[in-house]
Amino acid sequence: MVMFGLGFEYQVSRALQDPDFAVDFNPSVSYIPIYLLGKASLPLMDDVAVEGYLNLGYSVFAPNSDYIGEDIALGGLYLGLGLGMSYRNYILTLGYKSSSGWIDADFLDEPISTVNGQIGISLGYRLLGRK
Repeated sequence: MVMFGLGFEYQVSRALQDPDFAVDFNPSVSYIPIYLLGKASLPLMDDVAVEGYLNLGYSVFAPNSDYIGEDIALGGLYLGLGLGMSYRNYILTLGYKSSSGWIDADFLDEPISTVNGQIGISLGYRLLGRK
C-alpha cells in the first residue's frame, strides 16, 4: 500500500555554533519543515510489514530574532527518510532528517550556511489500525 500527503513540524531551537562568534554571543535557530510525504507498506505476513517513508520539501530557517535584525535568513531543502517494521499496530523505524538554512548578517564576515542532520530510532503505536 502506498500513501501520499503533506506534513510540517517544528524543530526546537538549538545553538548555532561557529568558532568566530564572540564568547558571550549565543545565537539559536529553529527549523520548520513543510513537506510532501510518501509512505509505503509491504506486507510480509498477516501481522508483519516492512514500512518506509520519504519526506521532501522546504525548511523555513528561523534564527533568534534578538540577533537577526534586518539581516537575511533563508531556508533550504528538507529531506526525511525512514525504514522500519510493523507488527500489528506497533511500528519500529530508523529515520534520518536533514534541514538546511543560510544567513547573511552584518555581524558576520561572510554568509554562513548550516545543515542540521538527525538520525533516530522511533517506536510507536498506530491507534487507527494498520490499513
